[in-house]
Amino acid sequence: MRCLPDVRTVIVDGEALVDNGRYLRLNEEELLEKVQAKGEQIWDSVPKWHWTGKGIDKVVPTSFRIK
Repeated sequence: MRCLPDVRTVIVDGEALVDNGRYLRLNEEELLEKVQAKGEQIWDSVPKWHWTGKGIDKVVPTSFRIK
């Protein structure tokens, strides 16, 4: 995870939290995979709880045409 461009290093109580603009306490790829999986799970669940029984694409259509 990148920090603001003007933040290179952050050290708190002797522990580096940010080095070369990257936050060191999490695995960014792992986080993004988890967020993607949860998002897909929520989207897939919409027909189960929405009163119309329709999917997210019908309940909340996109504003712009997707090719």
